[in-house]
Amino acid sequence: MSYFQIELNTARNALRYVINAFQIEELYIPYYICPSLRNAVKKENCKIIFYHIDNNFRPVQDFPENAFILYPNYFGICSTIVDELNSKYKNLIVDNAHSFFSEPKGIASFNSLRKFFPTLRDGSFLYTTKLFNFDFIADNFFYDFNKLSYEDTVKVKKTIKDSKGKKTEVEVLNDGTKKLTARRKIMSYLYDLQEVKGEKESKAAFS
Repeated sequence: MSYFQIELNTARNALRYVINAFQIEELYIPYYICPSLRNAVKKENCKIIFYHIDNNFRPVQDFPENAFILYPNYFGICSTIVDELNSKYKNLIVDNAHSFFSEPKGIASFNSLRKFFPTLRDGSFLYTTKLFNFDFIADNFFYDFNKLSYEDTVKVKKTIKDSKGKKTEVEVLNDGTKKLTARRKIMSYLYDLQEVKGEKESKAAFS
């Protein structure tokens, strides 16, 4: 399957993009999911139909054949379940927030950069089979992921105190210059989809 890659500022905005691109009116989402994604669905006036999962993170029910289904790759260990759902349902949307390096599956998949790159504040790559046209400010920067150095670390010494105030010097690993530079370059070309606070939305729900 062929995908378009869209760079957005947050995973929740990636989901909002998908809802608009496919004109989704109702979406199946699990009870066990980040509240910010539920709020994102509500912002698009899309009806939510909740479903339960079992102790192995597998949905406990079957879905209608044409249903739009959001499934999170929980903790990055549910790729097998993703494959099962993808082979069974044609409108699967995969939340890979905890599985940055997983291949896109379904009609759309999105991830969260800050979950894998802690120094990044935001960022999400959306892989979708359908585009949605809207106005946004884009940057012309292009980054080659093959040059990303995940092994670039440096050892530094740090002094820590225990509960009794005793100081101990320990050695820790920090990100190296190449790794930090790569992260900054990624952030430099992410599109910023402005999020609008709902009229009756609380500050906690908006954040």
